[in-house]
Amino acid sequence: MGTLLIIDDNQNSTFYYYCSTGKKYILMRFLPETVTENKVYLSEQFTLLDKSEFMLWFAKEFNLPVKNYIVVTKENLLKIIMEELSQNGVITISNPSEFSQEGVDFKRGKQKVTFEELEIFFTCYPDSSERFTVFSRQEHVIRLYKQKILEKKNPISLVKKFNQLKKSIDTNLTLTGVTREVGELFKVGGKGLTKLNLPRNNFSETKAEILRLMTEQ
Repeated sequence: MGTLLIIDDNQNSTFYYYCSTGKKYILMRFLPETVTENKVYLSEQFTLLDKSEFMLWFAKEFNLPVKNYIVVTKENLLKIIMEELSQNGVITISNPSEFSQEGVDFKRGKQKVTFEELEIFFTCYPDSSERFTVFSRQEHVIRLYKQKILEKKNPISLVKKFNQLKKSIDTNLTLTGVTREVGELFKVGGKGLTKLNLPRNNFSETKAEILRLMTEQ
């Protein structure tokens, strides 16, 4: 059974599906423009259905069972991250690849960004020429937050921070479960972790690629 994490940004939402099969760990990352069998974008379907209906639909559409889910709005997530990591109104990120968006030039490597720049860095722009790189950027920012929280030695402070995060997300997991699943989703260089970026050229190719990954030894 798998876990589906959704970064809710309406039509620009991104979707992370994590599961394990034996000794193999799989992370599938879906862009919002992933086309469904009925030729509707994945992000559009997400906005049309309520949460429980979408989870059932997603599992059936891609033949990927969803046991656990975590839904967090981009706005709430970035506010929490900025509150925890910012110093004098900026945070330090490490950009995996150079790109420009919304009139802002992001150089490769470490740099300081404001909240507005962080939002551009984190947002999925479907018309981007290097659209799949958004996954690396989103994962990087979430890992920065996770590492900062885990550095806290005071268990009371740690629980307080996690409870703050829990209030901002919609999930069927406990606090411990959220911590475990997010840790698995965004671990760095995890042994045996296979990543798949989607979509392919059409729904049939996307479905075939998912099937190949789930069944290969």
